[in-house]
Amino acid sequence: MLILGVSGLYHDSSAAIVDGGLLLAASHEERYTRIKQDNRFPINSIGQVLSNARATLKDIEKIVWYEDPDLKVKRSHKVITDTWPFNITAFEQYMSTPLVSRKYVTNLFKEQLNWHGEVVFGSHHESHMASSIFGKKGAGKTLALTVDGIGEFETATGYLFDYANPTVPPQKVWDMAYPNSIGLFYSAVTQLIGFEVNEGEYKVMGLAPYGEPKYLQNLISLALSKKSTKSNPDFSRGMINWGNPKIAFGPRLLEVFRIKDLELDFQEKADIAASVQKFLEYILVGILEDLIEKHQPSALRMAGGVALNCTANAEIIRKFQIPLDIQPAAGDAGTSAGAALLQAYKNGDWENSRAPEEFPTLIGSEVGRKNEVESFITNLRSGFESSQTSPREIAEYLSQGKVIALAIGKAEFGPRALGNRAILASPLSSEMKNHLNAAIKFREEFRPFAPVVCIDDYDDYFERLPGGCSKNMLLTVKSKHPNLIPAVTHVDGSSRAQELEKKSNPFLWDVLKSFGHLTGVPVLTLTSFNLKGEPIVQNCHDALSTFERSGIDILVIENWKIIKVDPLN
Repeated sequence: MLILGVSGLYHDSSAAIVDGGLLLAASHEERYTRIKQDNRFPINSIGQVLSNARATLKDIEKIVWYEDPDLKVKRSHKVITDTWPFNITAFEQYMSTPLVSRKYVTNLFKEQLNWHGEVVFGSHHESHMASSIFGKKGAGKTLALTVDGIGEFETATGYLFDYANPTVPPQKVWDMAYPNSIGLFYSAVTQLIGFEVNEGEYKVMGLAPYGEPKYLQNLISLALSKKSTKSNPDFSRGMINWGNPKIAFGPRLLEVFRIKDLELDFQEKADIAASVQKFLEYILVGILEDLIEKHQPSALRMAGGVALNCTANAEIIRKFQIPLDIQPAAGDAGTSAGAALLQAYKNGDWENSRAPEEFPTLIGSEVGRKNEVESFITNLRSGFESSQTSPREIAEYLSQGKVIALAIGKAEFGPRALGNRAILASPLSSEMKNHLNAAIKFREEFRPFAPVVCIDDYDDYFERLPGGCSKNMLLTVKSKHPNLIPAVTHVDGSSRAQELEKKSNPFLWDVLKSFGHLTGVPVLTLTSFNLKGEPIVQNCHDALSTFERSGIDILVIENWKIIKVDPLN
């Protein structure tokens, strides 16, 4: 029984296919359109996941939309009435854009796909929850916490599910709703210090270790009024600007951070980032303290955009010492998968499904079929030369300080590059970090890079925390040898380490092992294969274009090595 899950029209549009409770394929629309966080109807992703599943629309029983657009319309009405008359910009934007209702979405499927079957509408936070609960197997009573900007009205939820009694649906045990939002608060600060909302939040996390949390108590005092608690904070009092979609931060934040001029210097931005990061951890721990004390779960799962905050995730595990798992596409792109998985559960498919032991990660499109790759290599334009390569040869280049891009196999689902669309470099020199930021990624110099290490070498180099987050690069842990691997050790001695299993990427495994034999350190720098402001590469043509426009030394597509050559020599 095939179910197609679809998300879109806000940001990070995507599509996913589930068969009998098993997630077969999922893909981001941005990877095909090359528009980062593309919010349009994901027609390309739908076509691709159908192809990956070797299916057509005739094989689809139901299409599930990830949320309820009619409820979002009601929330938009409420925002306008609540903030009138200070919201002229929001009102004008609302009046000038199409009304995205259930009818509108249903008609999109008819017009774009000629689909006349059933379209089921889900709930935004239920889709997030289902992506974490039903994306992999579990044991015992599990608490799923979802935290993001906003869905329909909810901005955070807590659900309980007992894998030992799977016929009982997940039960909602806590929620936070408009006008309070942890995710939008973090985004408001993101914009305040000069980064883009929905894109720069991870920059705030990376900037935080350079500062001091000098404003933490101010934030706590503002959010925890007499009527609020750590598990139910108040973000509505001037922190978030609901009345203007172009300005996310409210006037009280300027007071909290003692800002008189928005032209902030680096240290001022770092201190604000450090304060908001610590405050986020304080609030999340407070919410979980109440929920864990009340419900006594044996494991935690998380979803929503806030679940991509690796530093907060690590603090949660250290605090509670409970295994934490986060599916790799925890942001809105993952809701297409969650919507389809939840429908499969409601159909009765999931109980007897082939749910995997780990969250599926490499479920996107191939870089190209074998004949397509061979044709691409044969017809390389002037300025490039190709030859076959091996993990050993790649490791030798890396040990010499070369920067190498990989485009192999199926693409990752989620914002983290986990080895198939990745840029690799040696971690042994601190200069490599500067080189990657300046000449390869073209991004801010303070941004850290992550290490990748084989699972059997992980404990020698990095702090071990319970749960599976390290496999999806979703934890910031302590580096045991910061001076040995400076390119992947942040200023505070931490690393966002990825723990690699051989079965997930045999090619990268062999590269790591060969690099270890050559250098004595089986760790590599790994970052996503894209340039600043662009989506991760999808196919051969994207890979070559990105290679050509950057300082990457060697491009590897499947088992082919491509180098740049001077046509005049």
